Amino acid sequence: KLEVDSTDEIGILTTTFNDMASVLHSTLEAVEDERNKLDTLFLHMTDGVVAYDRDGALIHCNPAASELLERSADECVYADLFEPLCPFEKVMAMQRSDFVASELTVGERTVELYFAPFSDEERGGVLVVLHDVTQQRKAEERRREFVANVSHELRTPLTSIINYIDLIEKENIDNETLREYIAVLDRQA
Repeated sequence: KLEVDSTDEIGILTTTFNDMASVLHSTLEAVEDERNKLDTLFLHMTDGVVAYDRDGALIHCNPAASELLERSADECVYADLFEPLCPFEKVMAMQRSDFVASELTVGERTVELYFAPFSDEERGGVLVVLHDVTQQRKAEERRREFVANVSHELRTPLTSIINYIDLIEKENIDNETLREYIAVLDRQA
């Protein structure tokens, strides 16, 4: 901050510089606060986030991404990890609002991947968001097994019931046999 000693053009210019310096200082503090919020968010979120610059160099890899990929941040090279799933240039050619979804198996985990460009400008890059869907996939598999088992368990007695009803309808049977058939039908029902 400069001292203002006069009210002439130099004094007005000095006051204007002081005002600009104050506004610039406030703006830089706001930008730093936003940056700190984003750093904290990326650090503590459960989804992984990996960012690459326009040349494919790693910009950021949060701890969740390192854990999901079972690699240190330095080992998160796009070409090694993601190129076969979604070519880098394909993502860079997309509009900012577009994304590509894919899936990757890492050890025992199933990880959904979302690839998106993070800027339309020359300084943009690629953002990869990783979401662990292992538990959902296991739950879906258990549900499928349950439905298959229930279907089988229901079909078995129904088949028997249908067969006995056919016998009762088509054959001339005595009362004792009819009672036996009805007892079987009752058990199966």
